[in-house]
Amino acid sequence: MQRFYQYQRQGRQSSGWLFDVWLSLVVLLASMVTAPASPLVADPAQPSVSDTDSVETRREHARFETVDPREILARAQTWQARGDLFPAALLRKAVEAALQPEATWDQSMAAITAFDVYKDRPWVTQVLQPFVVSHAAHILLNADVFARMHRTWTTRAIEVVAPQAPGLVLGTLRTLVAIDPAWAKQLASDRGPGVSRQLRGVYPPRRCAQQSP
Repeated sequence: MQRFYQYQRQGRQSSGWLFDVWLSLVVLLASMVTAPASPLVADPAQPSVSDTDSVETRREHARFETVDPREILARAQTWQARGDLFPAALLRKAVEAALQPEATWDQSMAAITAFDVYKDRPWVTQVLQPFVVSHAAHILLNADVFARMHRTWTTRAIEVVAPQAPGLVLGTLRTLVAIDPAWAKQLASDRGPGVSRQLRGVYPPRRCAQQSP
């Protein structure tokens, strides 16, 4: 009888152990079902601030490539006012479009008045040449009008066209002297001694002071 009770207690202990194991398995399976699945693939890296800025800049440039050059020149002036350097390729494209010989007067005027934006660029003479050569007579005969729009653009344009139109330069010396006497004198001396002698008649004669007796 004593052995029977021992066997019965051992059976109860074994049943309790099996129940504990079964309960642990149930809890583990339940936690696996309810737990969020872990991602098998890592999230793609988020773009940095600099990458975002470069993308936005490229989009802005792409948009401006299809608009009127006057809008690009206006934006370049805005950038210059806040101390930023406008992209050279986009600026050159706008200036070239505005200074085509067949461009509208409004476009050409926008390029002239915005000269401060691109006057120091290495390509400025190359871009000016087709326009000023095509309109050399108009620019020289109306130099005072162009100078009121932008004096520095006018003097640079005349310097570009002067070697190809020395006669026009000679015929408009009075107007050029009114724009900038020192510049006109240098321009005349660069054209040769004949033009320099002609320039002497443009300046009013100096009056000599009378000597006291």
